[in-house]
Amino acid sequence: MITLNETLLIACGGIRNIYQHPENSKICIKVDLNSKGPAAGSTLAEARLFEKLMNQRGQKEFSAISNYRGSVETSLGFGATY
Repeated sequence: MITLNETLLIACGGIRNIYQHPENSKICIKVDLNSKGPAAGSTLAEARLFEKLMNQRGQKEFSAISNYRGSVETSLGFGATY
């Protein structure tokens, strides 16, 4: 599990926060702000879409969109790495 805290916070959005990975400054982690409500699960849904694209097309690199690196469990819940 990756421990996230306020010192790693890069940006706050309407439905999720973005944190710098504590062990690799070139990676960021997106985490949902809330576990309940209409936007809950947005990060997981986005991660599943990237995984589907990677499996269907065999792509590992995305030049026009964020480069999805996989999912991680964090102290704040499910996280997607980019």
